[in-house]
Amino acid sequence: MHKAPDGKWYIYSSGTHRPRGSGDDSKHLFAMRSYTADPFDGFEFMGKMGGELTAIDPTVMTHDDGKQYICYSLSGGEQMLEIAE
Repeated sequence: MHKAPDGKWYIYSSGTHRPRGSGDDSKHLFAMRSYTADPFDGFEFMGKMGGELTAIDPTVMTHDDGKQYICYSLSGGEQMLEIAE
């Protein structure tokens, strides 16, 4: 859970959006955003991030200049860490 410059909290996660047993267990990145600056007020589902990007274990960092970066591990083949603004 990360507090963003907009004052809201975000939860980044990885998971699959295909039914169990479909044969596709590709993991994708998902995000949720708090309704308010108080994370106990609840969250809304923002959806899948990165199109068909397959990745796990997302985390974010806000730089001193306010830019945000996300780091995740690419999945499906060779494991690599990727960082994106």
